[in-house]
Amino acid sequence: MVKIKAETKLKVGIILLIVGLIFAPIVSISTMTLVLLPIPVILIPLGLIIFYRGLSIQNRGIMLIIIGGIFITLSTLTINNALRLYREPILALSTINIIFWVLCFVVPGVVKITKKIEFDEKTTYLYMLAPLTTFWLLIYTIVIAGIASSAPATFASLYSQYFIIAVGGGFLLSLIIVGISYLRYY
Repeated sequence: MVKIKAETKLKVGIILLIVGLIFAPIVSISTMTLVLLPIPVILIPLGLIIFYRGLSIQNRGIMLIIIGGIFITLSTLTINNALRLYREPILALSTINIIFWVLCFVVPGVVKITKKIEFDEKTTYLYMLAPLTTFWLLIYTIVIAGIASSAPATFASLYSQYFIIAVGGGFLLSLIIVGISYLRYY
């Protein structure tokens, strides 16, 4: 297997990002939206991944923190705009949303910056339990917010009534997913 230099990964990642970002606005104004849509959708994440792999460990941490900040900002703004009239669902969704993105990007980024280490495989699988459980809790919160959208006063009672079951079920589902993915690779 040929090992690709970090500089080459950085260059390829930048080229893919540029091409994907060039096509992103064209897709929105083009009559061939469905034909051109896969170009930015595939090239931008692929470019970010290749660019990430070419960085040093400390720079990877900085990139993870920046991406986490972007996701936190965009998703929080989306939640606030979508649920302007409902205060309780906004607080719950925003809180769990921020916790989810912090666990996915910011915590690994800080670990990479401060310790300058990579997670080993077993630690990665164990750590995946936290963001995955938070993801299921986020889904639960979205469902309860949707159910209680016609009567916002019922959100708190519905949410608290099934919260422990949602956390336990989310943890068990996460444990099953992480266990299956661990067994597939070992």
